[in-house]
Amino acid sequence: MTAPERVSLATVLREWGRIGCVGFGGPPAHIALLRKLCVEDRKWLDAQEFEDAIAACNLLPGPASTQLAIFCAWRVRGRVGALVGGAAFIVPGLILILALSALYLETDPPAWVKAAGAGAGAAVAAVAVQAGIGLIPAAWRRAKQQSSRSRWVLYLLAGAVAAATIGPWLVLLLIVCGFVEIAAQRVPVAPRRGPAPGLPVLAAAGLGGGVLLTVAWVAIKVGALSYGGGFVIIPLMQADAVDHYHWMTGAQFLNAVAFGQITPGPVVHTVAVVGYAAAGLGGGLLAAAVAFSPSFAFVLFGADRFDRLRGNRVVRVFLDGAGPGAIGAILGSAVPLALELSEPWQYAVLAGAAVLLLALRRGPVLTLLTAAAAGVLIVHAGGPLAG
Repeated sequence: MTAPERVSLATVLREWGRIGCVGFGGPPAHIALLRKLCVEDRKWLDAQEFEDAIAACNLLPGPASTQLAIFCAWRVRGRVGALVGGAAFIVPGLILILALSALYLETDPPAWVKAAGAGAGAAVAAVAVQAGIGLIPAAWRRAKQQSSRSRWVLYLLAGAVAAATIGPWLVLLLIVCGFVEIAAQRVPVAPRRGPAPGLPVLAAAGLGGGVLLTVAWVAIKVGALSYGGGFVIIPLMQADAVDHYHWMTGAQFLNAVAFGQITPGPVVHTVAVVGYAAAGLGGGLLAAAVAFSPSFAFVLFGADRFDRLRGNRVVRVFLDGAGPGAIGAILGSAVPLALELSEPWQYAVLAGAAVLLLALRRGPVLTLLTAAAAGVLIVHAGGPLAG
């Protein structure tokens, strides 16, 4: 890897901030914008290095497109650039999602806000299904042999069932899938430095303490222990925020997920809404800071070893098991999300969203905004709306 080209911090702040403001549409949009900036326009990275960075980030837990944004900033301006660029990428969407949280989670939001939220929330399960289906082809191609494809299907089904039934323990299931694949391929595992094996167990079990400590613990699970990123974090957060700690109602959580989709930047911003519901603005900021800190740490302390990470057979085989489990978890997350719907008309909106996403291939942002508008119109016409 050649030495990073030194560009000004002002340039990093401006360009990564621009992507943070216009990066609607999730990881595909973020990757396209970063490629255009760093490879095509400025030629700070060559195409092969950029593709290698994508692959390395996909081997790490947490939001891959955020890690890629931080890596590209590190590549052109070192560790200070990584901090500035990563923050510039994250903060615009964070500000917007916290503003939406304040509007929606206030004691008595306006009726149109609740109606729009109910409409957008109804579409979230369909968005999860689309996200999972979109990941299947590439993952299936990587499983080349018949025996590995049989295991692939089993991991997918296990992830789907776990997300639909035992959300808090999903991380453990994904880790088990990874180690089962290592055993199946008979890959020797040499002792190496890394996270303590007991950490995922503790994270799945939960941690006692004050509300801010609990918010931080939920957020660290999202940021450091969620293989697959994106929607795979949804069952983890839903189990904690709605079922265990009762910070939010099911309807409010649906809206948190919708907010994470319609705002620019990573869907992991959803954790800020959870933190806001638990402890106000301070909780939202804390949740975001904790959830994104592992992504910064992975790049700041490990970016110069990304080549070795990609070449590590143990890591790649582990992801051969955990990867399809994560895809299954994304698909399975649609079940508890759909079960949170409370009005009959919301199921009609969900069906319409599925048509837009899966048949007409419209994007999630357009679909969620359309669903929100449908909710406002339906309630205005006399449709029921839970308080």
